[in-house]
Amino acid sequence: MRDWPEDRLPDFAALLKAGVAARDLRVHSDGMWNGAVNVWAAAHLAWADLEIEAKGKNLASVEFAAGLGLREG
Repeated sequence: MRDWPEDRLPDFAALLKAGVAARDLRVHSDGMWNGAVNVWAAAHLAWADLEIEAKGKNLASVEFAAGLGLREG
């Protein structure tokens, strides 16, 4: 999904139609690279817990929080 724009939510139906394997859509990325997804996820933090699913989970969590203007601690 690295070719997908960072500022757009993924269109899973379009990606499947374009031939991207469902398996490839479920694979963990290295981090939280899609800004649109991050904004969507952050909108739910007031009422839900968020678990970062990424290969580099700890670094991805720090980068996600930094992108929201939060700091550790």
